[in-house]
Amino acid sequence: MQTQRSITASPTCISNEFLALGEELEMLAREDAHLRKIAGAAALLIFRLEGKSSPGIPERPTALLARFVKEIPGDTLREALQSIKA
Repeated sequence: MQTQRSITASPTCISNEFLALGEELEMLAREDAHLRKIAGAAALLIFRLEGKSSPGIPERPTALLARFVKEIPGDTLREALQSIKA
């Protein structure tokens, strides 16, 4: 007669999984913040190209956009470029 074994994870294993999930969430939050900055700078650039004013933004939109794009991680930039097939 075979006995069933229950598979349980050790507290250390579960703790490590929670740490890994927390790190992944932090990375996603940083990536989201970078992409929001880029979207905002791109919108500002479009407004300026259309002749609309944007008070309170001292930096040129092209410089702002370039600075934010340079700050994002390489893998995120590659994925962004692949998404538009650039």
